[in-house]
Amino acid sequence: MYFGWASGPAYDFEARAGYSFGPEWQLYLSGVFDGSQFGTTPAASVNTQFVTSAQIAVFLQHHFVVRPAVMVYARGGLGVAISSSYAPADGFGFGGAGGVGVEIRLGKRVFFAPELLFRLSSLSAQGYSDSYHLFGIQLGLVYY
Repeated sequence: MYFGWASGPAYDFEARAGYSFGPEWQLYLSGVFDGSQFGTTPAASVNTQFVTSAQIAVFLQHHFVVRPAVMVYARGGLGVAISSSYAPADGFGFGGAGGVGVEIRLGKRVFFAPELLFRLSSLSAQGYSDSYHLFGIQLGLVYY
């Protein structure tokens, strides 16, 4: 297992498509691609490594506060993860994520959505296994 802090640039791109069960509940499929530079790695004897991973997961999102201008939500999802930055081969395994955030109305169907995010990728390949944990703030645009 590896847990580290990003020591350089990091990014996270996410696309979602799903169904809304009224204003409070949403069920959707999410595809994520993220990466960051870590200071050390257990799989290689180098000081830095840029780690990239992707996840496909099914999420359930619940809005606790539903107002015309602002909505507060929590979400969680489970799926699969893959990383091509994994030694000695591509890593594949469990992926999960969760977050809490606020959707702030910008237009008729457009919201700005800052979110406190947690993402986990538990990968294995050819007898090796690692876990990558991502904590961060994700800034998003949502269209309903």
